[in-house]
Amino acid sequence: MWNLVRSSLTQASVTHWLEAIDRYHLNERLAKVLKVIEPNPDARKTQLRSWNDEFDADDCTIDRIEAIIERELQHCDCHEALVVLQDNATFISNNKDRMRYVSLCEASLPVGSGATEGACRYVIGERTKRASRRWREDGLAAALTLRSIYCSDRLPRFFACLQKCYSTEILEADWEEEEPAA
Repeated sequence: MWNLVRSSLTQASVTHWLEAIDRYHLNERLAKVLKVIEPNPDARKTQLRSWNDEFDADDCTIDRIEAIIERELQHCDCHEALVVLQDNATFISNNKDRMRYVSLCEASLPVGSGATEGACRYVIGERTKRASRRWREDGLAAALTLRSIYCSDRLPRFFACLQKCYSTEILEADWEEEEPAA
């Protein structure tokens, strides 16, 4: 998905953007890591809360968490635990620049998934779930695309681009006058 979005942004001549992994999904992964490295459930909750407080204060929090996971990988002798740690270490390594939540908040970007999920419910729900609505996949995709363009206030810009692709010059000679019907 990241690659598709980047490609679309580049094609639209957007030169700068920020990317984020929402905190909810990161917390799901961190909870799995903590389940492997901390046997005490109360200590796990406390540690996760502590990390979340740190995410609000310091962009380097994810680097410290990555270092903790890497240290645990060195001492892990259980195959299942090793798989969990390695999977999440790789995820963090590949995405940690998307987990700089202080910078994202300073840029006025949401760091939770609520805004995105709420928008999806609104865009899709409003367009597709009314009484007597039946959709084929192609028609639904087209309708949702237009709905999302409209809801994000990009309709005028969209039509300007669309018009470039689907317009032609009509010459006066192309029109034939029709005889009025009697």
